[in-house]
Amino acid sequence: PCSYCAEEPGLFRCLECHPERLSCKTCVLASHAALPFHRVEKWENKHFTTLPLVDIEAVYHLGHDNTRCPHWKAPDPPAPPTCTPNPDAPPDDRPKKRPRRPQTSAADGHIVRIAHTNGFHHVRIGYCRCPNAPDHATQLLRARIFPGTLSKPRTAYTIALLSYFLTSTWESNLTAYDYAKILCRLTHSYCPEDIKSGYDNFRVVLRVWRDLQFRMRCGAFFGIPARLPPPYTNTMAVLCPGCPHPGINYDPAVKHRKIHCDTLTLAGDGNFRAVQKDKISDPADVHLRPGAAYFREDKAYHEYLATVGDEHEVPHLQPSTCTGLKAGDVLQEGRYKNTKVSGVFSVICARHGFFRPDATVDLQKGEQYSHTDYALAGALA
Repeated sequence: PCSYCAEEPGLFRCLECHPERLSCKTCVLASHAALPFHRVEKWENKHFTTLPLVDIEAVYHLGHDNTRCPHWKAPDPPAPPTCTPNPDAPPDDRPKKRPRRPQTSAADGHIVRIAHTNGFHHVRIGYCRCPNAPDHATQLLRARIFPGTLSKPRTAYTIALLSYFLTSTWESNLTAYDYAKILCRLTHSYCPEDIKSGYDNFRVVLRVWRDLQFRMRCGAFFGIPARLPPPYTNTMAVLCPGCPHPGINYDPAVKHRKIHCDTLTLAGDGNFRAVQKDKISDPADVHLRPGAAYFREDKAYHEYLATVGDEHEVPHLQPSTCTGLKAGDVLQEGRYKNTKVSGVFSVICARHGFFRPDATVDLQKGEQYSHTDYALAGALA
């Protein structure tokens, strides 16, 4: 019997709840009204089989503390499946009427494919239908579910999943494609899901989620970057607290200050391991806020590079004879074959190690003065 009501047979068990208890359909729906991402199994044919909550008529209601909206119409019972048997066939050979999964209607809720930390789930969402109810995307966000689209979302991701992925990326360099495969394996061990279709939307959502987290941490939602004095207006980079910043912690009009407190010491260096191969890229994969943090604005940077010549065209420039100096050997063309970006160059605070805002650029064919000068100009702006 059911371990909750002891009235009906206990045919269901939840793999996520602890302790694991057998329950009936009514009790498992009641106990999982606010737990739509748990996995349930049903006892049939002498063994347990995985059964999604959506297949036992579970509905995740939004806007009314996981209870049905007063304006939410109860679903109509599904029409019986039609079957045209052969009247001349014997009774035992006539095709049996197989139950079909009820189709989702406007009154039955909307089935949304939601990714959680334990895999993908098809969840029937019961949106609030009050006259002043917000749109579906806003209701999902209030339930800590990030919609894949703003209009009629059919794919979504939990905030817990997005936060977990960002932490995994920072600590273990986990890629979005690998994490999409992990979610697929958690859903089905044989991974029948189409990774490509899920990965494309997941990548877009991650880009937007990172931008929102970026703006939140720099105080953009409170207008803090807009209140900073020039040249730091609307910057989203972290400013070095120990370096002098005019209008913030340093006033040039004040005299008789200690010179070491007003001295800005900068250093620059390149990283030639940060290479980008010249491969086919997605045209939709663009910067959301170019030039807002550490890298210089890409369009203006390439317009500047178009006005200067490559340094390997200078006739008196000779290859370096030092075996340990490879960064400045711009004549070594083989190093940059099939590369779009041969490295990055950044200007930092030499005393405290903070990256200067708007002072990082991509390199092409070595560490040329035209690149480093542009980065230094951004650091001193």
